[in-house]
Order: sequence, then structure tokens, then C-alpha cells
Amino acid sequence: MTPADDRHRLVPGGGWLPFPRDALERGIPARFAEVARLHPDRAAVRTADTTLTYAQLAAQARRVARAVLARRGDRAEPVALLLDQGADLVAAILGALAAGKIYVPLDPAHAGERNRLAIADAEPALILTTAAYRESAAALLGRDDVLAVDALEPDLPDIDPALALAPDRPACIYYTSGSTGRPKGVVDAHRNILHNILRYTDSLRIGCEDRLSLVQGPAFSGAVSSLFGALLNGACSHPVDLRREGFGGLARRIAAERMTMLHAVPSIFREVCAAGTDLGSLRVVRLEGDASSDVDVAAFADRCGPGCMLVNGLGATETGLSCQYFVAPDRVAELGPVPVGYPTPDVAVEIVDGMGQPAQPGSIGELVVASPCLAIGYWRNEALTEARFFTGPDGRRRYRSGDLARHRPDGAVVLRGRRDELLKIDGEWLDLPTLEADLCRIDGVTAAAVVARPYLKDRQLIAYVVPAAGVALDPDEVRRRLREVVPLLRVRMVIEPIAALPLDANGKVARQALPPPRPRTPPPLQMAAFGAILGPVLGCWRQVLQRDDARIDRGFAEEGGDSFAALQLAMLLEERLGRPVAPDLIRAETTVVALARALATPEDAGVLCPLAHGGDGRAIFLIHGVGGHLLQLVPLAERLAFARPVYGLRFPDMGGNAVPPADLATLARHYAGLIREREPFGPYTVGGNCLGGLLALEVARCLVDDGEQVDPVLMIETAYPDGLHRPPAGSTSPVPGFVTRMRNLPAKLKRHAVGGAWELCRLAGLGLPSALRDAHAILVLAARRYRPSPVAVGAVHVSVGESPDASAWARMVTGGLERVVLPRRAEPAAAVDLAHVDELALALRQRLRPS
Repeated sequence: MTPADDRHRLVPGGGWLPFPRDALERGIPARFAEVARLHPDRAAVRTADTTLTYAQLAAQARRVARAVLARRGDRAEPVALLLDQGADLVAAILGALAAGKIYVPLDPAHAGERNRLAIADAEPALILTTAAYRESAAALLGRDDVLAVDALEPDLPDIDPALALAPDRPACIYYTSGSTGRPKGVVDAHRNILHNILRYTDSLRIGCEDRLSLVQGPAFSGAVSSLFGALLNGACSHPVDLRREGFGGLARRIAAERMTMLHAVPSIFREVCAAGTDLGSLRVVRLEGDASSDVDVAAFADRCGPGCMLVNGLGATETGLSCQYFVAPDRVAELGPVPVGYPTPDVAVEIVDGMGQPAQPGSIGELVVASPCLAIGYWRNEALTEARFFTGPDGRRRYRSGDLARHRPDGAVVLRGRRDELLKIDGEWLDLPTLEADLCRIDGVTAAAVVARPYLKDRQLIAYVVPAAGVALDPDEVRRRLREVVPLLRVRMVIEPIAALPLDANGKVARQALPPPRPRTPPPLQMAAFGAILGPVLGCWRQVLQRDDARIDRGFAEEGGDSFAALQLAMLLEERLGRPVAPDLIRAETTVVALARALATPEDAGVLCPLAHGGDGRAIFLIHGVGGHLLQLVPLAERLAFARPVYGLRFPDMGGNAVPPADLATLARHYAGLIREREPFGPYTVGGNCLGGLLALEVARCLVDDGEQVDPVLMIETAYPDGLHRPPAGSTSPVPGFVTRMRNLPAKLKRHAVGGAWELCRLAGLGLPSALRDAHAILVLAARRYRPSPVAVGAVHVSVGESPDASAWARMVTGGLERVVLPRRAEPAAAVDLAHVDELALALRQRLRPS
């Protein structure tokens, strides 16, 4: 048991006994017959209008089995089931298994094409159905090999077939949704299903007095554990036809029938909670099949009783239940997706890289499930079976899931979506389930689905958001609020309000059914607002982003811009306007209008500016490096902003103010005054990269001299003054055609641009905007004149690889120096570059005082 596991608090179901392992060596019918003999008068199946005891259900299943045997004998062959959710379907499943058949469930509500594909692939010998679907079944099969289970001859003998079924005999074929291609049939054996029920029973302590929901559609493999978890333990199964009864009907039945366990996908659970019905009878809410988030945990804590447990799990048709994560009602919800947790008994999960080797701790990789009880494979598809199932060096069978995941430090597995749900933008991973959870935390948003549409241009997403009752969502406001929690969002995103998300028959979001976004007319361009400057800004904006349809009311990141494009835009604007332009004026949320306003009134740009929103805690202050700009600190700031906001201090000349002082001590006193205006009292957290670390140390000196408390100063690759960078050659004037040359740089250099403009241009032999060039010259001169003296603070010195300067700084901070050495991931690259910034941020967060 792990520290994060609350399963020890799970309230046992009445009559719980460990599932017998010897049952794994017999077939499902033998286990069911044993349970029916032990509990003949207990309710086995209860629908809205029917209740069958175990004795009645067993008798009905035997009659079905005898009818199937009379038609087809006892050979193992597929038999299709075309029935609505309910008691007849349950009896048909048990009867087909008792006759030694491989049942293939179909859903009458599915489009005819999907059912036809399953019939064509499985080639069933017979279809079990009801009189209402007899003609449809015959048409699907192309012949009249149809058996109506609700119209069996009354004189059919009630005799137990008593077939001795081998545990490895195929039991069922469930067809996947086919959302990524042609549906494929997963074949499972009796032993595998029984082992899945063993894991389910023992982890959730299912007993004969439990009442389990069955909300999964007839053709959804999730029904296997819900149905057999009840019937193989003497509990009662409560089938609910959501198409007929609706979410409100499910909520009412949970309350009226005192169900103890609800197994559903998160979207169904949300609807049940929204119904406002009493859920106090539930002791387990089991969520699987889609991403769960802190929104679901909050709803669970609000709607379910103190004795209930939320169990977020991971399962697949090919593996059964493989991971579980237990959450008690009093557990504080973690932001974002809920982990799927830890492996169930006899199951191991591995996360591997693209070469099939174990991924580095904490890294994202493909999730592989190892178990002795995986599915047999794919029906009549040996190539796919060999591609997805394999035997490892230890002799255990494994399944390549296609899910991307990582391990948390406590060992819990966190899903990062499917391969088609995970985007890598500017070296950053963005998974759509996490983004959806972030949207749902915005006031007024009750549900969200994010998709990447193939007909849209590169790096574009559509976020469909469902407003709460009586709320009119403003897309621009939703976008602004989203960026407060996802500052790394550098893709174009369309916010599309929608009345409700379309759901498929299994309650999952039907993403393919989401409508295309509605066209919106951009507002007219008002040139008079800022005189002649708005036109050039819009022209440069469109040129750099290569978007003729760019709008003046959309943020830079939404239009596809990143930190590299910001540098390009600053260069081009300087050429057009003939005066300095600071690249860090161009932020993710900056619009054409906002940029034109800042350029028209440069005094508004300011020295102290927000870099990343992060709650109401004490701010973190990061100071510019030798270039004077904050561009290279943005990725770090975005990773540090959790409970604490992050502010940056840029070189004053870049904000249009008077020429700054040429000595660092005077500049540091100016910065300390601005920090105290923002936060009058400490303790303070200050830091910086390169020369910024030195300035941060001097700012700390000023604050300490004023009697304030200062946390250890964050000095990121700060060289001792003799080792500070000298200006690169060829930096005295911009190079004509800069934007074109920059755009054609190799990807390696573009990636480096995010870390520092100076280093990029030095490598490329290019010039810089004059704002950067002049700031660099002033700061380098000031650094050469600076002579450090001891400061009564502590410091954290971070470097990529060993730094010879750390020992020199140790003599200058009387509060002690902690050295952090990051492993080198790329060359050339600094600590704030994308190659290292994740590790840098993690190292700093571990050393920051809680806000």
C-alpha cells in the first residue's frame, strides 16, 4: 500500500469474501451456478420493471443454453447478441456461455454500419435477440439463423447442460469503437474474465449485499466487470438503459434502489451529480473510460456520503482492470487529471520510450501492461495481435496500450492521453485531457472538450465549453481565464460555447460529432485610435505570423506566436518604425491593439511586469540578464507559477524611461524600491539568470539593509564578475532581411532562441534590435565596474554542469550557498533553455518557501 492509497478506508460490502482463485480454473458458468445455488432467493437482476432472483435467472439462462445447443451443438463458435439493456440480455449472455459459445454483443442503438462490420468480421453462427428485433437481426445476418430468447417454447426442458469448459476457452468478442479506424474484435477467455473479476472483487470488497449499477451499453466491454462483478459474487446487478431512462432516471434509481456501487465514465457521473438526487447509498464510485479531474473529485465530495470512496481506474478491453486510485471524500483534490493509480494484483505496468526501453523517471512514455491474464488477441487478425501483444524476456505477456503516461514520484501512474491527444509545441507537451480539466475549473463552465481539427491550420485547437444554467460565456473571457492557469498555451485556440457535449452510447464524449466552429466576423479596424502606428503593427504582425486573416483582438499566442516569433516581430517593427522595440512587450496575451498602445505610449510598459499568474501567494521576482530583456525568463516563470505569481524586472531603458544608471548597485536599489511598491513587506523571493543573479543579490542586500527578510537568492548560471559575457561580435547593427534569415534557421537554433536572444544571434551571425543592443552594452560596462562584497543572505546557485564560479560566490553569501548542478541535455543550451528548464523549475520549486 502506498501513502497516497486510501483503500484501507473502503467500507466492505455486506458478505464480502475474497474471490476464490480455484474459480479461475473453471468456466464462468460453473462459478455462476455455484453462486446461484448459494443465493437462490436473492435478487440477481433488477430493472425499472423486472426483478429476477438467482434461481429465476439461472433457469432462464439454462433454457437459452438448451435452445442454442439444440441449434448449433457445443462447439466454440461466435454467437451474436442483439438485445437492449436488461434482464433478457443478461440471460442471453449466461446462456450462450453455458452452451460453450463465444458471445458477440451488438447494440440495437448503434448505426447499422457498425453492427454490419462486426457481423461480417465475426461471422456468427446465430443471433440471439428478442421478438422486437427479429427482422433486424435476420437482415444483419443475411439469413434466418435467429433465436428470440423472449419467445422460447414453453415445453423446453429446464436441464443444466453441465458442460466442462476449459478456462482458456474463448468466452466473448467485444468490438472496439472504431473511432480511429475499422472496429477490431478483442477475444477474451473465461480465465481472463474471472481473473478480472477477482481483481475487481477483492480491491472493492464486493459482497452479496452489494447493488451494482450496469450503465454501460450492451456492446461496451466495461459491462463485463459491472455485470460479472455482481453475478459472480451473489450481488444484484441493476441494468439502466440511459437512452430510455436518461441521466435523471439513473440518479433516481440509485436513490430508490439504494445502489451501493456506481461504475461509469466521468461524463455520466457529472450528469448524475447535477441531477441533485441523494447519492448517500453509494459506498463506491468507480470512474473509468475517460479522464477524471479535480472537478469530478469536488463533485464526489459534495454529493456522496462520508463512507463513500471514489476509485479512478484504468482498464481496457485487452487487459481488464489494470490500475486503481482511491480517493476519500475528505482528500484535498489535486488540480488537473486524477491519477489512475497503482497496478492491481498480478498486473505490472511499465512506461517505455520510443525504443521500448524503460523511460526515465517522471518522463512520458507508452504504457505497457504485463499480466498472465491478458486477452487472447484480436479476432482473425494475427498481424495486429503480434503488434500489440508480445512476450517479454521474463516470459510474461505484455500489451502495448497506446496510452501515454508517466510515473509520479510516489509511483502512481498519471495518464497523459492517447498519442493523438498529446501535442508537442515548442518542445512542450500539452495533453488535451489536462486542458479540458483546466477549462472546467473556470467559473461558469460545466464541461469541456478540446479537439485538434485536421482541416485547420497547424497548431490550432477548438475548445467546446458548456455553460452553466443561465450563464452566457464570453469566449474572450474564457480564453483570458484559461491563460491564467495555462500560461504555456502557445497554440491558436478557438473557444466555442455549446449547449451540451454529444455523447456516444457508452457515455463518452463523441468528439467526431462535435460541430465545426461558427465563423465570427472580426471587428472593424479602427485606425484612428493610435494614429499611424496601428497599421504598421498589424502589417508586421501578419508578416511574421504568416496570417493574412490575423485579428486585432486576438492574443499573440492564439494567433500562433511564440517567443521566437516575438523576437522576429520586434526586429521587423524596429525596421519599420525606426526606433527601439522591446521583444518582451510581445507576450502571449498581447493583441495588435495592446502592442500598438504600448508602442504609442512607451511609458506604460513599465520596468516591473507580470510574467506568469499563479494565485494569491507571495510573488517571485525574477530580474533580467545581460541582455536587459525578460524573454528568456518566460518559460521558467510559467513553470514556477503555481500558488505564487511571478514578476519580472526589465532594464528601464527598454520601458521608455530615462537612461538608467551605469552602476549595478544603483540599479538594484531602484529595483528594490519597485519590488517594495508591489509587496510592502517580506519575506521576499528574488532571483535572476546570468547578470540577473548578480542584480538579485544586490537587490537582496538593499532589502536586508531595510530590515526585511529575504529567502535564498536564486542565482541561475551567474558567473563571478570576471566571467560575465562580453558582447558578441557583429552586434553593432541589425542585419537587413533579418526576419527571413531567422525564419530559415535550423530547428536547433530556433529552440535555442527561446533561451536567449544574444546567444542565438551570436551563433547565427545576426544583429539585434537596438533596445537589446544598447541595454547589453550598458549592462556589460556596469558589470565590469562592479566589485562584489559579502551579503547577509543565503543563495541557491544553479548551473548546467559544474561551474567554477560557485565556490567564489560561496564567499559572498554569509547565509550559505547551495549548489545545484543540472545534467547537460543539449549543446549549446543554458539552464533557462527548453532543454533544461523543466529540471531547473523543479529544482527551484523544491527550494522555495511555501507562499
